[in-house]
Amino acid sequence: MRALGVAVLAFGAVMLSACSSGPSCGPSNCLSGCCSAAGVCQAGNLPSACGANGAMCSTCPGGFSCVTGSCLPGGSGGGTG
Repeated sequence: MRALGVAVLAFGAVMLSACSSGPSCGPSNCLSGCCSAAGVCQAGNLPSACGANGAMCSTCPGGFSCVTGSCLPGGSGGGTG
């Protein structure tokens, strides 16, 4: 019985270390961009990864561009206009 308890504790420690391999992406460490589904901070200015303030990145619909973290209709999303 004691061996089973030790095994369960060891498994829990391995799982905890796998889950806490680094800080999660969020407002505290990705202020100027957005967080991908993998938890990686992105610049937040691409139609495929648009967002700001550490929020989850979104994908802009066709014909939209990402301007200062928001999907807006038309434009190329980076020109000087």
